[in-house]
Amino acid sequence: KKKVNDDIKINDKTALEGSLDREKTLMTIKSTINNIKDKAANELKEKDPLFFQQGEMQNPQRMIRALEVVETTGQSILYFHQKQSVKRNFSIIKLGLNLPREELKNRIDARVDAMMNEGLLDEVRALKPYQNLNALQTVGYKELFAYLDNKMSLDEAIERIKISTRQYAKRQLTWFRKDKEIRWFHPEQIKEMLAYISR
Repeated sequence: KKKVNDDIKINDKTALEGSLDREKTLMTIKSTINNIKDKAANELKEKDPLFFQQGEMQNPQRMIRALEVVETTGQSILYFHQKQSVKRNFSIIKLGLNLPREELKNRIDARVDAMMNEGLLDEVRALKPYQNLNALQTVGYKELFAYLDNKMSLDEAIERIKISTRQYAKRQLTWFRKDKEIRWFHPEQIKEMLAYISR
């Protein structure tokens, strides 16, 4: 009977420690998010007062995106949301780069293999405590999280990364091809692109 009681105490202690570790991790995540929000809010107040007053100041991702836009364009992201056409004193030439399907597939596969060789798995393993964050639900991370959770083999995870990346590339091309002003070239057609720009 004493052994049973001791086992119960040990199990209770283990469960309590596990619960405390999870709570500590959640508190760390919340603290990190709050620090990001506070820093972003201070920068937005200075650089984009319009977004600071009218934007989604409780959404860290929107806040960071607003900072990216104002820092790269000098304009508030809310200015672009107005969708007003702007007259410019220059013409726009749109060039698109595309590869034959098989060549694109091979390059994507090679890139994924290179990322794995450069330590992607170690990076994902270090981020595992935060795997439920929306920012980490992306191609490359979610497949390797599944591997670390023993839901698939490493080879299967790598293959899924390649497939998902190819699907993403296909969606990008579909979206860009809606723009009829884009003139498409192979990336190595440098002379042809220069000739087209110089017309």
